[in-house]
Amino acid sequence: MDNIKGEPTLPQMSALQSASVAHDVSSADLTPDQSLSVARALADVPWATDEDSERVLSQLVVSEPATKKGRRSQQNWLALHSYFSAEQWRTLVDDKVPSEVKLSAMVAHLFRMGLRSPTEPTIKWLCSLWTVASTNPEDLPRLSAMTKALRLKQTKSQLDSFRRKATDPVQWVTTLPTDPVEFCRDFGSLHTLAFGKSIPSSPPISIDVVTGFDMSYGCRGGLKGVSTFGSPVRHSSSSASIGPLGGTTAAEVVAGVRGRQHGARCTWRRSRTGPGTTFSLQGRTL
Repeated sequence: MDNIKGEPTLPQMSALQSASVAHDVSSADLTPDQSLSVARALADVPWATDEDSERVLSQLVVSEPATKKGRRSQQNWLALHSYFSAEQWRTLVDDKVPSEVKLSAMVAHLFRMGLRSPTEPTIKWLCSLWTVASTNPEDLPRLSAMTKALRLKQTKSQLDSFRRKATDPVQWVTTLPTDPVEFCRDFGSLHTLAFGKSIPSSPPISIDVVTGFDMSYGCRGGLKGVSTFGSPVRHSSSSASIGPLGGTTAAEVVAGVRGRQHGARCTWRRSRTGPGTTFSLQGRTL
């Protein structure tokens, strides 16, 4: 796609090529490792639209890895930043609320949504979201590696504390949908338990800032390299340049790409409507 970037024929060629690739992927008998390789390769393709990207990614049928008897698969919830209500966000960004209270509130809400066994990248993304929401923007670049490690440890400790007291959720959400409407549709019981009569709201903080901070430290199973937070970040034209990846399976890579696309759309909506814009659960207009 790079050789026709900027050309008038790009949308048509992108649609045709994505349809062709989607057909090839759907008809191929791929192992989990092969699916992972294909997902990573497709994540770097600069499709003209998110629809072209989704057309291909949706065809990656990934078998869940075998799990031990009685043990659930890990949960990839990299889209969790899209699942807090406007009222919850007001608390999370309130300077008068202690950061420990904010973390506890976030974890409690996610457990009501069905979180029990998050992947390492998911835990780190939660830690990064909590840290950015609880820290003065000017202080973020000054946080040391030790402070970040301690915050990650605190996040894990809070999750473990809730997990010891929690029962199995009524539904198991292996991959959290990037679109809250899909969660409401497919996991209605959990949505009602977590939100009641409220609905998810766009984050009032910059997901780009959260992404930059998240890339400034590592975790087991996440990105191998880290960047210095606060330094310029070079983005490619690929949608894979927005948000956390850190996937070790094709399902996680696909979810990461979708999460980045969703984060980009949220940023665009906030620039047009301002912070705190709520998602509509009537139809699919967000």
